[in-house]
Amino acid sequence: NTYNTKGEITFSGTKTLENRTLKAGEFSFELYDSVGELLEAVTNAADGSYSFTTIKYTGTDLDTDDDGNYVETTKTYKVVEKTGDDSSVTYDTTEYEITVTLKDDGEGTIETSADPKEDTYDFTNTYETEGEITLIGEKTLENRKLTEGEFSFELYDEDGTLLETVTTAADGSYNFTTIKYTGDDLDKDSAGNYLETIKNYRVVEKAGEDGSVTYDDTEYEITVTLTDNGKGTIEVTADPAEDSYDFTNTYN
Repeated sequence: NTYNTKGEITFSGTKTLENRTLKAGEFSFELYDSVGELLEAVTNAADGSYSFTTIKYTGTDLDTDDDGNYVETTKTYKVVEKTGDDSSVTYDTTEYEITVTLKDDGEGTIETSADPKEDTYDFTNTYETEGEITLIGEKTLENRKLTEGEFSFELYDEDGTLLETVTTAADGSYNFTTIKYTGDDLDKDSAGNYLETIKNYRVVEKAGEDGSVTYDDTEYEITVTLTDNGKGTIEVTADPAEDSYDFTNTYN
């Protein structure tokens, strides 16, 4: 007579993407055997789950003793995430080295156990995004030619903190240092995904001490809107527009 036995195991895990919602099929996972041969590649479902095709074992997968009887046998595998080419994502480089133990119970079943467990091959990627804006304007001096560095302009944040003071170029133009934003500057929803975020600034001319000049006391209250586009870029818009903070002084 011939004794037959069988068993199976399914490797699975969960993909987590921090900072934005992942999409079905966005990330790939690979299963290798003990000699490094690629057995299968699969992608994630919309909820982040993934699983490889169930591996089925029979008696031919078991070692035998000198009498031809089945003995406990181990198989080794490796599960990794395939690194993609999306520069806005930091990929998880974890490699799961898996030992599967096969043990025939003598009643037709191969009992299988995996270390680490067969449903614990989880990966976490991080989505990163960035953007920037430069606030600029122009100084006009009526009745005489202005000189380089003659007038000063101040940039304040929403808490009233002075961020920077700059002066005019010879042609009257001025600009503040480019403000750079990352994901740390964005608000998040309860799931940790980026939300449209508002930043407020104020630009004023610093009144000088030249009694022959009437200084412009305009205060520009600026609303900057940050919107992540899901592709690694924070789209930045300003109201009033970022290049419109103009001041006119009069020489008397």
